[in-house]
Amino acid sequence: EVAGDLGVYDYKHLMYHADVFAQTGRLEEAYAACVEVSKRHPNSVNGLQNLGQVSRALYRYEDAKTAYSRAIEIGPRRVVTYQGLGLTYEDMGEDEKALKVYGVGQSDHPTVAWFAQRIGDVYYRKNGFEEAVVAFTRATNLDTTSIDAILKLGNARMRLGEITEALAAYTRGLELDPENAATHYA
Repeated sequence: EVAGDLGVYDYKHLMYHADVFAQTGRLEEAYAACVEVSKRHPNSVNGLQNLGQVSRALYRYEDAKTAYSRAIEIGPRRVVTYQGLGLTYEDMGEDEKALKVYGVGQSDHPTVAWFAQRIGDVYYRKNGFEEAVVAFTRATNLDTTSIDAILKLGNARMRLGEITEALAAYTRGLELDPENAATHYA
């Protein structure tokens, strides 16, 4: 067992091994190192975030959910932790829980456009185009240069039959990045 082989190492060495294993595609070994870190240092937010990330990569969603939830519980409440937990819920098909996590993340980090965009993505996927417009509008207000959010706003408006507003969004995307092929096909 890899974790047993790493038993003599301290926190920094375990985290280093987990990182190297993950970067080299040795996810089972990364997972074992992350589990060992979480056993020895149960209040390490970094360790829990790493465990969540590797667990998610291995499709061990319950482990990922537990690790990210614990990291949020003990704090600090980091953007990446909310992102990981929300994406894990999406992977599990639990969109309502993902929306709740993104909403809390957005409340804790109101200037981070990523949360608004993910909220928009989830609503769009669920055919909640009005909610998607609200979320994508917030995302584009927070990050006025996000071509992705701008085009998604246009797509949601188009699905609502708001042709003029959709064209305005598409035009804005094209003006911001005329070389981006996506702006030509939106």
